[in-house]
Amino acid sequence: MRRYLSIIIGMLTLSASAQAGESTIAGHWHMPASGMVIALAECSDAMCGEVIGLPDPAARDQYNPDPNLADRPLCRLQVLRAQRSDSFDGWHGDFYNPEDGTQYFVELMINQDGNLQVWGQTGETLMTRIIPLAVVWTPVSPDREPCEVPPVS
Repeated sequence: MRRYLSIIIGMLTLSASAQAGESTIAGHWHMPASGMVIALAECSDAMCGEVIGLPDPAARDQYNPDPNLADRPLCRLQVLRAQRSDSFDGWHGDFYNPEDGTQYFVELMINQDGNLQVWGQTGETLMTRIIPLAVVWTPVSPDREPCEVPPVS
């Protein structure tokens, strides 16, 4: 009897671990520092994020280092492409920050509060990378028109 009980407990533990490991970052996330809202959704074999909320819906990509892109609208701009990580329960990929025109390598993970923890670094190699980005994005309701910023509670 104890053996069967041990097997059942083990199976329940594995099931709970598998469910916990299936955390998704899909959803709408508020970036408190900028007021932007990013929609994360699956795109082919990755997770993609686009700007869907802005304090100024007419804002342009004015800080883009490429002058040919500096006049494009931020609304609906894809700013994130991430893959599920093999080394931790989260995602990693590239994030373009239109607030300053910087490209980051980022790691993203849902924290215990249900918020999205985002860590980022710039630089081409490990020797030149710095870590200027460590922020928390909060979930927001998807019930709004694109590029309309919801009230933050």
